[in-house]
Amino acid sequence: MKVMTKALGATIFLCLFGLLSGPAAGQPTTRPGDLVGYWQMGEGASESGGAWTVPDDSANNNAATGGLGGISTVPGAIGVGGAAGTAMSFDGAIGSALGVVGTTELANIGAGSFSVSLWMKADQASLIADGNWHRLVTKEERGVARWTVENEFSNSRFAWFTTGSGYNYTNIDDFDASEWRHLAFVRDTATEQLLVYDNGVTISTHGGPGAGVSVANGADLGIAGLPNGEAPTTTILDDVRIYDVALSSADVSAIYNGGAGDLVSGLPPTSFEWTRAGSGDWNWSGNWTPGGGFPNDKDHSATFGSMTSVPTTVVTNASVTVNTIQFNNTSTYIIAGKGKLVLQADNDGGLPSIDVDQGTHEIQVQASINSNTDVDVASGATLEFNNQFNLNGHTLAKTGDGALNIN
Repeated sequence: MKVMTKALGATIFLCLFGLLSGPAAGQPTTRPGDLVGYWQMGEGASESGGAWTVPDDSANNNAATGGLGGISTVPGAIGVGGAAGTAMSFDGAIGSALGVVGTTELANIGAGSFSVSLWMKADQASLIADGNWHRLVTKEERGVARWTVENEFSNSRFAWFTTGSGYNYTNIDDFDASEWRHLAFVRDTATEQLLVYDNGVTISTHGGPGAGVSVANGADLGIAGLPNGEAPTTTILDDVRIYDVALSSADVSAIYNGGAGDLVSGLPPTSFEWTRAGSGDWNWSGNWTPGGGFPNDKDHSATFGSMTSVPTTVVTNASVTVNTIQFNNTSTYIIAGKGKLVLQADNDGGLPSIDVDQGTHEIQVQASINSNTDVDVASGATLEFNNQFNLNGHTLAKTGDGALNIN
């Protein structure tokens, strides 16, 4: 888990507590498959009437929502290729916090090892110095269990509470609230330790809550306060992550990456595979791997493989363009919605194609080809077009012993 903040003479307070009876949009390169929540805090966020929606770019698609004013976007800590990206600023007023509705994936966090990661800073002049603790990332069900990352700026200190660990303080000298900092918090059940990292370096190790002690709970997740907007904090947050594993010191160092972060740099991905175990939105990056985007370019390929074991509908209500599509699953995929599927030659002139390796699959959206297109349907497989299909004067060439039906 990583958390970053600066405040003069800060103390990080780490405690697993509970009851025993701004970056450019990109994909993390550090253990992306172990993310259960990833809020880039700016990229992809939308606002309406003071209320914000911040997408979850993990595969779980658990958006953070809320805010009654007091939230804005500002330059971030990290981004793709070293760009600043975007972060979110919270002014500490009641209501200026985000909530994530409790889901199965998040409810299980805390049953074993887990990590929380974020970048943080705040303007020293605007810090809340009221002597109270203010939540940064929190998930707590009173009377059951809880875990929470908090700050208390009167004494320039930070705390991580979880069930059963007691109160463990960690000092950080010359903690400057005007600069970005990266912190990581890890519960490792293999060693039953709680570890805190500051800018990629371990700064404290304490005993955990005890073998077999779970801090999992069904409460909603809060970011920059409780999910109902109470107990807010004045802060700027970027790249908030929750992992369902204990990050190693090498993992944390890779995430920090000398202050540059670990988001994918260089050219964006061109090959995407559907990774949602069921139906979902084509235009949602969390449904594809790598994350941080979805197939919608003439250089892109979209693969619908073995992730799902039930008939799956992929919905697009917007026009999407790809160069190649592959279906490789005995369970049926249906591409549906009010949008359009466009097949087009790539930038190198490579002709578009659809490959059906197995199964029966259906394209229910309107379809259009802007270049000559090959459709290869393997023996025993079927592809059906069940909507308007515009050839635009081009040729659709079918190969393979399977069935191609255009209705």
